[in-house]
Amino acid sequence: MYQYCFLHIHDKECTEDITQETVTKFFEVLMKNSDIGKIQSYLYSIFGNLLKNYYKKKKDLLTKQMPEISENRLIEIEIRLDIEQAVDRLPEEIKETAIFFFFQEIKQKEIVDLLNRRSKESSVEYSAI
Repeated sequence: MYQYCFLHIHDKECTEDITQETVTKFFEVLMKNSDIGKIQSYLYSIFGNLLKNYYKKKKDLLTKQMPEISENRLIEIEIRLDIEQAVDRLPEEIKETAIFFFFQEIKQKEIVDLLNRRSKESSVEYSAI
């Protein structure tokens, strides 16, 4: 649960807080109602709700900290946060390529070369072991 959470928010302290709150809420519900169905699914639904709250608070904090920002700029920031959330949900094998292409604006050919080079380096390291 902790690793999954950290992959989403990249903040150790917040990850610990959300993980603890997830487990706490889970046990509160478990004590009230022992019929919760699949435990893992229930834990991830609690986590999903807490993660949504975290991102909402993050957006609200940005809004309060920078009141002089124009409405258009605020919309851009919100879109950027939404995109970051979406990228974080991508499978690992796609995430790196998406970051290279959309955020670092690396051309597709360069990405292929870079990933091939890494793959060859990994093979050499693995064969050395």
